[in-house]
Amino acid sequence: MARIELPDFMTPSIIERVYRRAVELQDRGREPWWNGGRHARAMRERGVRMAMARDPRFMLFLEKCAEYLRARNDEQQSRLGQEGFVRTEYSEAALFRVAFEKADEPRRDEQFLHSTLGWVYAAAAEALS
Repeated sequence: MARIELPDFMTPSIIERVYRRAVELQDRGREPWWNGGRHARAMRERGVRMAMARDPRFMLFLEKCAEYLRARNDEQQSRLGQEGFVRTEYSEAALFRVAFEKADEPRRDEQFLHSTLGWVYAAAAEALS
């Protein structure tokens, strides 16, 4: 059985950086090509292609990001858990969970992956470069 190895750099700080980088790439994607827009849009295309192809390293990276952010979400919920408050999933954890689930669906909507989750895929693809 073949094993998929992630680089040793997969640390909590890298996972948090990937989320910040997704937001940065989304902002850059609105810029003209000479001001970083071309790189951002190219990374989005690359990330969506990796998601559509279900690249094993890419999928494992997304899964580990989602697990880490879910654990941080649970920690925060336990600290804030007072009676009367509804438990919710914070946006970062939900975003990576949905990105992984949607990439792993048998019938994926490529337009949804590109327009809605493309920047998450871009940041993950960039981190794996």
